[in-house]
Amino acid sequence: MEKPDLSTQRLIIRRFTLDDAEEMFDLARDPMVGRMAGWPPHSTIDDSIDFIEKGMDREDLYGLFSRTTGRMIGCIELFREPKILKKGPKDAEIGYWIGSRYWNLGYATEALGRLLEYAAATGVPKVWAQCLTNNPASARVLVKCGFKHDHRSLSENPMLGEVIVDFYSLSFRRRAK
Repeated sequence: MEKPDLSTQRLIIRRFTLDDAEEMFDLARDPMVGRMAGWPPHSTIDDSIDFIEKGMDREDLYGLFSRTTGRMIGCIELFREPKILKKGPKDAEIGYWIGSRYWNLGYATEALGRLLEYAAATGVPKVWAQCLTNNPASARVLVKCGFKHDHRSLSENPMLGEVIVDFYSLSFRRRAK
């Protein structure tokens, strides 16, 4: 199936290629990015290459690139087969990260809004998201995009140990009313 153009006014949202590894490493090696997203920073460019290679089989994993500079800003993914948050048979989960130099510029809100439009257009009834409680900026992005807080839970993160996570959901049926 041909993918629609997911780009926005300021962002090119596209599949990764191995040519993106150097820029990804530049962003993903920042300890603050990994800490907020729940994974360890990339320690070598091989970590970024590995992420891209493994992601080539994932249907809705995209890089976020500045329309003006062409530089990578972050990453976003719609998980149609989520392992953690799926409650309904067609529910999906969404996750994203943004390079710290691009924080607080509206890129996460813009990218998330566009991927949510895509999810709704492809029949996803409900989307789930999670963020660490020590990441209030991500929680604000989710709420701006229409998500409602669902619950808070103590979770075991393989990279960070025990963490407190806030879970959010957005139902497209309710949103349309």
